[in-house]
Amino acid sequence: MKKNVKKILIAIIIIILILAILGTVDYIRANNKQKPIFTYKEEIINSDNMYVGTKYYGAGYTILILDYCGNYESKIFPLGIGTFAWFINGSCSNQ
Repeated sequence: MKKNVKKILIAIIIIILILAILGTVDYIRANNKQKPIFTYKEEIINSDNMYVGTKYYGAGYTILILDYCGNYESKIFPLGIGTFAWFINGSCSNQ
């Protein structure tokens, strides 16, 4: 019985580590003004028919890239929670 519990715990830890690595890679890409690669859904954000940014959904996280009015911001939301772990400010990628 203890061997099964140990195997399950090891499997859960491995899955969590893999998801953390995927989120970190996408965070680094977003920080470097590149599109995240480990996401399964992309949502364009518009305001008054004007492009504001893009929201990317990954396994256990959401990345929001805002590129408007000469400002570039990238935020990652772990587990889709409204607060963010990292915040980056920079200039627009097209300026």
